[in-house]
Amino acid sequence: MARSRTTARRNRRSKRSVKTDDAARIPLGRRGRPAGIAAWILGLADPLADRLTGQVPPVGGGLAVAG
Repeated sequence: MARSRTTARRNRRSKRSVKTDDAARIPLGRRGRPAGIAAWILGLADPLADRLTGQVPPVGGGLAVAG
């Protein structure tokens, strides 16, 4: 996993409001969960995934592709 900088904004919106707004922008329609990311990483550890080296794939529910 690669670290990245974010442009997170702080304001007084409720956590529920932020989660709802985030989910509306993501093409999959929901926010990711840590368990989903962990399962994806375990898949990369499979010997069949030996061609994926030196990559930093985006984990954003399709947000980067949708633009």
